[in-house]
Formats: sequence, C-alpha cells, structure tokens
Amino acid sequence: MTPTGFTHPLALGLYGALLATSAALAGPPPSFKRKAFGVSFPDGTTGSRVAFGDVDRDGDPDVLLNGKLYLNDGQGKFSFAPRSGLSGSRAALWLDYDKDGDLDVFLSGHGVGVDRLMRNDTPKGGKPVFVDVSQRVGAISDGLPGEGLAAGDLNGDGYPDLFVANYELGALANGTLDRLYLSNGQGGFVNRWDLVRSGLCGRGANIADFDLDGDLDIFVSNYRIQSNVLWVNQRRQTGRTSFTNELTVRGLGTVPLGHTIGSAWGDLDNDGDMDQVQANLAHPWARHYSERTQVFLQGANRVFAKTTAGIKYEETHSNPTLFDADNDGDLDLYLTSIYGGRPGFLYRNRVIEDERMYFRDCTELAKARTYDGWGAAAADVDGDGDLDMVVCAGNRPVLLINQCDTSRFRSVRLRLHGRTSDTWGAGATVTLSGGGAERQVRQLNLGHGTSSQSEPILHFGVGRAAGPFQLEIRWPSGKVSTRRVEAGMRHAWEPKGANPALPLAPTTHPGITPYSPDWIREGGR
Repeated sequence: MTPTGFTHPLALGLYGALLATSAALAGPPPSFKRKAFGVSFPDGTTGSRVAFGDVDRDGDPDVLLNGKLYLNDGQGKFSFAPRSGLSGSRAALWLDYDKDGDLDVFLSGHGVGVDRLMRNDTPKGGKPVFVDVSQRVGAISDGLPGEGLAAGDLNGDGYPDLFVANYELGALANGTLDRLYLSNGQGGFVNRWDLVRSGLCGRGANIADFDLDGDLDIFVSNYRIQSNVLWVNQRRQTGRTSFTNELTVRGLGTVPLGHTIGSAWGDLDNDGDMDQVQANLAHPWARHYSERTQVFLQGANRVFAKTTAGIKYEETHSNPTLFDADNDGDLDLYLTSIYGGRPGFLYRNRVIEDERMYFRDCTELAKARTYDGWGAAAADVDGDGDLDMVVCAGNRPVLLINQCDTSRFRSVRLRLHGRTSDTWGAGATVTLSGGGAERQVRQLNLGHGTSSQSEPILHFGVGRAAGPFQLEIRWPSGKVSTRRVEAGMRHAWEPKGANPALPLAPTTHPGITPYSPDWIREGGR
C-alpha cells in the first residue's frame, strides 16, 4: 500500500511506523482442522446450541449442548457426563448466581419443560453435580418458549441478573412476554418483567455496556418481521434500574423491519467502543421490507451507522460469533446459516491489514465451512493460546481446531476474578495497549447470538508484538485496576475495599427523546 498525500518527512515516518505495527501483528489467514466426530464428541451426540464454561475448574472449557454437559480432557476431546443432573433443555447459559466461584446453569425449558436454575455442587476434584434450585430462589421458572438467554449485573448489586427472550406461542407471530429476573443480592431473584415489557417473538438476547456509562444494557433480537429492542439502562443516570427502548434513535434498526435471529457486540473497528452484528434471515421475496445481515459501527454521540462491511447476502444467517481467529488483534466473524445445504461463513476482519474495518470471506481457505448451522461459540479447547470453535451444524456439534502458529502469533488471555463485582468479571471492560500490540477493548459478556456462549475468558491477539502489555480493567463496581503482563494465560483480581461512590452520569445521548412506543411499553401478551 503506497501513501498518498503525505509529503512531510514526519508524516512519512508515522506512516512507516503504522505499517511496521501492522506487519508485526498481521499473520497468515485463519486455518482450522475439523476434529473427527467420534473423537471430538461421542458418536450420536446432538445439539443446536452451545455454551462454553469451566464447570470443574480444571482450567479447560467444558461445553453444554442444549443443556447436556460434556467434559473436556484438555485436548479437545469431550465426554458426556450422564449423572451431572443436567438432563437437557432448549438452551443453556453459564453464570455464577450465588457468587461461590463456580459456574451454575440456567436452562430454558422451551419444548423440554419449564425453565430451571441448576446450582453447581461439584466437589473439589470430583465429578460434576448440579441441583435444581428453581423453587428456592424465587419465581424463576415458567413454561414460556425461551429462545434467547443472557446474564449480567444489571442492577449493580454484584450478582448476575437473567434475561430471557421468549418466542411465539400458539400461532405464528403470536409473541410472548420476555422475562427479567433481577437478583436480590442474596442469591435469589425477583421477576421484573414489567421493566422490559415486550410481547414480541424473541430469538436472542445480548447484554453489554455498549454506551460505556458503567451499567449494562440489553439488546433483544426479534423475529417475524418485528422490531428489535435496545433496552438502555438508566441506573447510572437516575440511580435506579429502569430501561428505555432507544433502538431507533441510536441507529440500531428501524421499525418494524427485523427478522433477526442473533446479535453480537464487539469493537469491530478498534476505536474503543462497542459495535454490533445482527444476523438476519432475509428471504429474497421479502428483501424490500426485511433487512439482510448488517454491521452497526458506533460513532460520535453513541449513535450507530449501518453497513454490510463486506458480508455477502445469504438468506438464512442465524448466529453471529465474534472472536479473534488469527491472533492479530481484531475481531473476526463466524456466521451460521440454518436449513439444509445452507453454508456457514468465516469472515476475516481487515482492520489490522488494511487499516479500515471490513470483512473478507475466508471460509474455504480456512477450512471452516459448515452447513445447516445454528449455535456457535469460541474457546481455547486445547490450551494452546488460540480460539477454537464448536459449531452446531445439522443438529450435531462440529469441532474446529485452530491451526494458528501460537509460537509466533501469540495472545494474552485473561481470567477475571471479581470480589464485589461478578465473580467471573461479567460486564467488565478491559483495554490492552502497549508492547507493540494493537490497542484493543474487550467486554466480558455472558451470552450472544441465539443462546450461544463463548468461554468467559477475555482473549487479546497480539501477533508478533514483543510486549509487555498494559491492561486497564474497569470493573462493574466502578473500581479500576491495571496490570503489566506478558503474553499467555493471565489472571486479575478485583481490588479489595468498598466500591467507589460514583456520581450520576450524564446522558450518553443528549438532545433527544428516547423512542418508547406504546406497543413495547404497554403492549405484549
């Protein structure tokens, strides 16, 4: 690439430095090896939704497939745990609801019974054991068709709250009320569905602090050509947990166009704020009123600009997963596509290589093609420092082992340990800088897409950058800590002491009235 318009020697020097940084970070395109079925998972294993979490705290990610537990041997071979107490569900989500340090499981009962909360009682060094505590923690169980699960500390008490996006019941487009289970700060929950009153056909949920004001917000993906919802948390502005739907004024969609299945938050252009991918099922005959898959880049004043960012049209995109597939310091994208014969796609982000954000299809080159896919998630299943994937394709799990040369293209992997905040650091915002690496901002979120969940470990690709690297961790409690680290697996603990007394935050979007139509604030079934 030749610079144009640069004539000053200083400008040429800065340009050369940028190229040198890009060269240090960028490597070959991603490459995966498909681990044979029967070796990766037992013969006969099925699944449409995937969630990664270290259930037995042995340092490697285990996996839930539709609520059934499979234990990792540390090399990417998974074995079924038949006596764990987890008997299966529509979808599942890892979270530490009781703050005892291990991961519990919330199960959506859509099609397999009622919702359940399962407490992790696994003894140290023992086999996994889960106990149903649904009736002990409050009104957390119902028979509505839960499709989208996400968790995070929405009310600021240090415990994770739960959001369930419910789908249709009885007839097409006959939506059902979503559920918001707020923690009471003692391991119990209160059903505050009235704060997120929406009777639409929910498919997915995604919780993140997209506006970086210190509280967590909720994005709900709705189907049947119904509008999505962006519930913006007002806790840091008013001192109490409440939500306004600001989808349209933030530029994250139009009403009533939709047909979204899953979404994912992440800093796609490495400018320090959260962007979003929305995976939409867009039939050719409905493309004049139904959006195709879109990328939304956040700009000034926390407003988003819509673009396709190089993503090709595909009729049945379903679940987006953002992860750094090549350890170069930007977020790549895997998109599944539902229905027989429909291909999944791996898109490589070109921010590092070309200094502008767009995606390039590298699926065939990376040997990452799947068909008839639904859920997908990323984790380092073999402990070598790069991110592998499980893609649920054709109702069974496909394990894609990353072939990145991690001796040359390295990563910083960060396990957060909250004290007053969530024990796994859910909702924390972490910035990596220095050491020759690309500046990166990552948030730890529990759940993406349509009830998929990548491992709750933050991953920063640093390429061939020498390090050491500086980490700034903004905890959900408001505390801030820093660490200087080398590449590899690292841990960070939230500072001890009382949470800082934070003043009320100014509105992140001044001069407008939040969009809250009657059919969302007052409607619903």
